[in-house]
Amino acid sequence: MLVPHGWMKLIGSGVEGTAGLLGSLRLEPIYPLAVYLGLLELLGGTLLALGLLTPLVAMQVVGFIAVAAFYVHWPNGFLWV
Repeated sequence: MLVPHGWMKLIGSGVEGTAGLLGSLRLEPIYPLAVYLGLLELLGGTLLALGLLTPLVAMQVVGFIAVAAFYVHWPNGFLWV
């Protein structure tokens, strides 16, 4: 699931689209964070699938998923629709 999301962040909607979302959430700095998230999902997901650098990548993914869960989705309640 990480790889296609990273692809969309970097290639699909582009870094500008991801940066726009981060800006609307008031997360700074928007462009470096957008590139970092896209690379973490794309390359990190690939590394996890291959079993390479698993602890390092997994710690970063857990951190960014925690921010997404509690900062972005928490107000929507349990179903996160």
